[in-house]
Amino acid sequence: MKITLIHIAVISLLVGCSQTEKKENAFIGTFVRHTKDETGSLDDTLYITHVGDPGANLYAVVRKMGVVNIGSNDSLLPKEYKEVKWSAEYKPNEKHLEIVNTGERYVLEENDKGITNGQLSYKRIN
Repeated sequence: MKITLIHIAVISLLVGCSQTEKKENAFIGTFVRHTKDETGSLDDTLYITHVGDPGANLYAVVRKMGVVNIGSNDSLLPKEYKEVKWSAEYKPNEKHLEIVNTGERYVLEENDKGITNGQLSYKRIN
């Protein structure tokens, strides 16, 4: 009986650890969003990769943005590009990815098909 309880405890521990690892790894990928209004449009892409040892909760985040503004006479101005690089840490207790430099928090959608940061929502493309 003791052996069976020990086996159950070990299996439960392993399953719990693998589920946490799956959540951490679910942040890895490319996420996009597109917005448009009367002033122009924005293409926004996040590239998230794991860095460090396999057990580390550290990530690199690259945000690339392309902005097209509408000038006078409703003419489109040339597209402007911007790139920002951040370090991030997965917080397993809070279940979010936190940008170290800014404190911004990204949360996985329940189906892992996207992430959100407040009102900003990004869709996973890979």
